[in-house]
Amino acid sequence: MYEFFARRLAQCKKTESQHEFGILVLRLLQALYDIGFTDTKSIATAESSRLKRHSESIMAWIEVHYHETFTLSQISEELHLTKTYISRIFREETGTSLMGFVTARRIRQASLLLYETDLSIEQIGEKVGFPNFSYFCQVFKKHVGLSPNQLRKT
Repeated sequence: MYEFFARRLAQCKKTESQHEFGILVLRLLQALYDIGFTDTKSIATAESSRLKRHSESIMAWIEVHYHETFTLSQISEELHLTKTYISRIFREETGTSLMGFVTARRIRQASLLLYETDLSIEQIGEKVGFPNFSYFCQVFKKHVGLSPNQLRKT
């Protein structure tokens, strides 16, 4: 395996070498896992790793859908996890609630759009998942400390 990747890395452009090296590391880790290279400590961390994968799956789902109106039930159905489990594991792994995370993601995107576009504040609110303009302004000011209009002017 090492010889194969040494040849691959030598043939790669410099920009591709990091990607190829990453693949080498992943294959090496998979090979070690496949031959049973584990100990009792790694078994204990396997559960923690699985929980982190679930949190990462939840965050990845939110990243794709944050601008939409959705419910915990929809996340639950698409990820094949219970609503209670999603809420609990997300809070344990991230230290924040699921809706707090979604709101923060929406506010970050709204701030970016306020700086980078000429869209109206109402359009930006809708674009990031706040169909109610006044609620968007209220939540934005609570999180940022400035109204969307004040932030745009800075």
